[in-house]
Amino acid sequence: MKINLAIIGSGGFAREFYALTLSSDFNVIGFIDSNTDQNLPKPILGHEKELLYLKNKYDLNSVFIAVGNSSKRSKILVYIDNLIAQPTFIHPASTVLSNEIGSGTVVYPNATVMNDCTIGNNCIINTGVTLGHDTKISNFCNINPGTNIAGCVSIGEGTTIGIGASIKENIKIGKNTVVGAGANVVRDVPDNVTVFGNPADVRDG
Repeated sequence: MKINLAIIGSGGFAREFYALTLSSDFNVIGFIDSNTDQNLPKPILGHEKELLYLKNKYDLNSVFIAVGNSSKRSKILVYIDNLIAQPTFIHPASTVLSNEIGSGTVVYPNATVMNDCTIGNNCIINTGVTLGHDTKISNFCNINPGTNIAGCVSIGEGTTIGIGASIKENIKIGKNTVVGAGANVVRDVPDNVTVFGNPADVRDG
């Protein structure tokens, strides 16, 4: 039985997520966004502030926040509250050996999540990401394509890891931090900074 789903957002991530659902049990009814001038495969249903009305009108079972900016995802979550479920979406072409994956999180094709990992709510685990055993990813994190994270790493809430970054085992990365593309992280990283390079260094706060 198909699950009626609406996608919140209308940008590139929203269109990607729609494509990921095509072979799943989700029936995407449409998109929820304030910008109605969009070239999308399904109609714009309305705005997230109208969620209760949209839920009843379209018989929605769930919504997915497909907005790339993690701060914006957390703000949109306020409108969802407890009105409607957020699914966890794990693509069948990924390898996931952990059960602790939060609601509103997507695991893309060809990602690998090893045993005893914990991934929070509303995270993006993108194509080709590898997460080593016992890694902990907090809520609202973006782990971009090709990132390699070794075992027992901890990543704080709202942090973004850039394309192709590598993170050594037992590293702790703070919240609201950005790790640049291709960075090689070999020591702990504090909150609210940007690091990049090999080895990765703090460049601004």
